[in-house]
Amino acid sequence: MHLACLNLPDLFLTLWCGTIKGSTQSNPKNWECAIFADQDRWTSHGHHVACAMAYLPGFFDRAPRNIAEKVNSGYKAVEYLTWFYRYAPAMLRGSLPESYWLQLCKLVRGVLLLYGEEILPSELVESKQCLTAAVEDYERLYYARDLDRLHVVRPCLHNIWHGPDQIVLLGSLIGCTQVPMERLIGDLGSEIKQPSNPYANLSQRAFRRCQVNAVKAMMPEVDRARQKAGRIPPRSEVLGDGYFLLPRRDRYMTPISQAEAAVFYDYLDQHEPAACEGQTRETFSIRIRRWARLRLPNETVARSSWKEHDKPLNKLRMARCVKFCDESGNIEIGEVRYYCIIGETDSAVALISIFGRRDDLLYARSFKTVDLRQYRGMHNLKVIDIKAIRSIVGMVPDLPGGCAGMDPDLDHIHLHVNHFYFVVEKLGFEAKVLQRSAADLDMDVDE
Repeated sequence: MHLACLNLPDLFLTLWCGTIKGSTQSNPKNWECAIFADQDRWTSHGHHVACAMAYLPGFFDRAPRNIAEKVNSGYKAVEYLTWFYRYAPAMLRGSLPESYWLQLCKLVRGVLLLYGEEILPSELVESKQCLTAAVEDYERLYYARDLDRLHVVRPCLHNIWHGPDQIVLLGSLIGCTQVPMERLIGDLGSEIKQPSNPYANLSQRAFRRCQVNAVKAMMPEVDRARQKAGRIPPRSEVLGDGYFLLPRRDRYMTPISQAEAAVFYDYLDQHEPAACEGQTRETFSIRIRRWARLRLPNETVARSSWKEHDKPLNKLRMARCVKFCDESGNIEIGEVRYYCIIGETDSAVALISIFGRRDDLLYARSFKTVDLRQYRGMHNLKVIDIKAIRSIVGMVPDLPGGCAGMDPDLDHIHLHVNHFYFVVEKLGFEAKVLQRSAADLDMDVDE
């Protein structure tokens, strides 16, 4: 946890800001990598990070705050994790010199592979290659064989290089992360009620916690969290395989636009031809009852633009962009317009606005760390089976010039046609789901 979440991000942040201490022959603010020594650029980057918060789903826990303002005010490990490994490769590709940006992408790619719940042998080899190249490039670029910069070669760089080797010995590192222990320390520490004798009070609190856990293990029926996890949500529609449609929904069947009806015609013509008999794509009409939310098997809740458009960006944690598998087995990214049940067979489907194709050149050049796509809006609609949806992702605006033109208080559109967005997925989410936490994975605003 400390190595990937704190040590590495802190090292690179001090290098980019030119605040790293130890040089006597040169000023770190004059080094080529010190892109944030310019206060205006640092302020602009912090504003960009803050604006991206609204585009991350609620289950990302604490989304990164304005790093220019909050970096010295208790910036959390999970904030560093998202900022360094998800934001930095995309946000800094026009700011960092090319060679420094490529070194960052190699390091990020190597660490991302280590964060998987299941890791293939070929991925271990790729991770080792990326980390080896990243460490060598770091010594060539940042250290530059200069004795005055010897202090920038930190042990954390050598330690992360051993990550793939440790997986061979210990298994997936995500299974032995220190995050649960840190969370337990925080929980027990917040329960201390006797400041005059805190350690004895802490021992008693831990002892009581063990007693409660033992009772829950022996009598699962008293565990409210477990009962809540297995409960069917009220006013929901059970679809099977762990999928549930959740309110809100239309009270009555309502007509839809001709552009949307044409897409439904394409779907029904392929799956239920009898429903389209005697009609054409241009004249087809249908009445549906829209649903606003969908709970996935991993217990996260995907929303839809139908209801999210009611809120401005500053009141939203967007959760309507999903990763799904098309008929050919390809993975696509789309924005959910709404969910509904159609046809004689009551097929549960979602109307999706599919993002444009990935920029494969940038994806390859960034060592698979920057997945950039163009939003097409109504120009690329498609109806898909709900069970083709795999997960919820964040789609963060790609703003090389900063986000000075964005107004989170007034923007109800959120995603703008022909603008580019890069994909952000939560690191280590598999481990959190395995914990079966009773936390609300559907929250809107990061309090």
